[in-house]
Amino acid sequence: MPTRAVRYYLTLSALILLFSISLGSSFIMFQSLLRIGIQLDTAQISIIYIAIAFIALFCAPVFGVWQGMLGTSRKLLAIIGIGLVLTTSILGVLFVVVAKFSFVLAVAIAGLYFGTIIQSGVGTVESYCEQATRRLGYFEYGQVRLWAPLGVSTATVMSGFWLTVNPYICFWVSSVSGFLFLLALMTLDTTPLERVEETSAALLKKKSPLEYIRALVGNFKFWRLASYLFIVSSGSMLFDQQYPIFFSKLFEVPEVGMKTAGAILFVQMLMEAACSIFLPFIINKTGARNGLLIAGAIMGIRILTISLTAYIPASYQIYWAGGLKLLQAIEIPLLILSTFKYIAQHFEERFTATVFLIGFQCSQQVSTIFLSSLIGLSYKTSLGYTGTYALMALVILALTFLAIFTLPRRTSYSQDNVEAIAAS
Repeated sequence: MPTRAVRYYLTLSALILLFSISLGSSFIMFQSLLRIGIQLDTAQISIIYIAIAFIALFCAPVFGVWQGMLGTSRKLLAIIGIGLVLTTSILGVLFVVVAKFSFVLAVAIAGLYFGTIIQSGVGTVESYCEQATRRLGYFEYGQVRLWAPLGVSTATVMSGFWLTVNPYICFWVSSVSGFLFLLALMTLDTTPLERVEETSAALLKKKSPLEYIRALVGNFKFWRLASYLFIVSSGSMLFDQQYPIFFSKLFEVPEVGMKTAGAILFVQMLMEAACSIFLPFIINKTGARNGLLIAGAIMGIRILTISLTAYIPASYQIYWAGGLKLLQAIEIPLLILSTFKYIAQHFEERFTATVFLIGFQCSQQVSTIFLSSLIGLSYKTSLGYTGTYALMALVILALTFLAIFTLPRRTSYSQDNVEAIAAS
């Protein structure tokens, strides 16, 4: 690998790693702060998370369009980095003080911070780094993205230790990671990334950003992809929300089950990092569309087989449910990497961030706002975990099968035909 390629790999990897550490540290500490530090009840905590999801639902598309207009500019990433640096000031000081006299203002602060900097920021950083690796052509994005699960797992381990010493250290870790994120961003030379945008820059003079947005929204292919991503990404998130509780019920002591579920998640993230290395090459062979369909199939089969845990002999239930959870290590990177490659094949490059943020981030926020409570109630009905997981899996499998016929196949898309497509 050329020296310049190594330099870009280290810089982009640092951006992903540092953002992930900051994200993981702030989220873990925030959860502890709500339950133990401020001692909010379950209803109040739910309101805060719904507010975060609601703001992210509207902010994610804005970030996507904004980054699309900026192209290779680092301005939006710099704003995100500054937000990470201010984690301690905003969450560790301002939020704590305000929460003592105004719950409404505290909700607004948490919603604005996590909804913009974290929830919308993660997709923005990922899409920027993916576009950069695609334009450079030295390495696959999966080789950069492997640092995302490694960063989150590192933050999880560190936070578990710091919570026993001084919980607020987690916020400081997040702020320091944000500062290092800004330093890494400053070293990124965007000059080589701008060469590919010459054709797009010429087109921008002919069409306004509003016309490009209208063209994307009016593209039926976009809504087909967004609909499919809504199902699979929402299904994965809804499953993960209740899995620790479901898994802990398999143990005589639920607390042991919760700790074991955390250990399984840690192993899963390490495996996810390893899978991110070789999955891009498999996707290149099978095709991005097939990668998306395979990811949906794996997810549906995984959730369906986990729903059968109650019918497995009791002595094997823990190994059955825990082992099947590890399939997410293949499923998640396969879904994300296939999505980026599919977008590159079917959409103009400047729409990458918009399509990804709407497809993933917005769908997850909609699920949090409208579906989480409904799914949570279904666990308490006669369906229980078995029926709810089975129903969820069947819906995912049915819509994945439907996507075989509705998800557009590969089209030859390159910068050479940007003008023809934009003019249509």
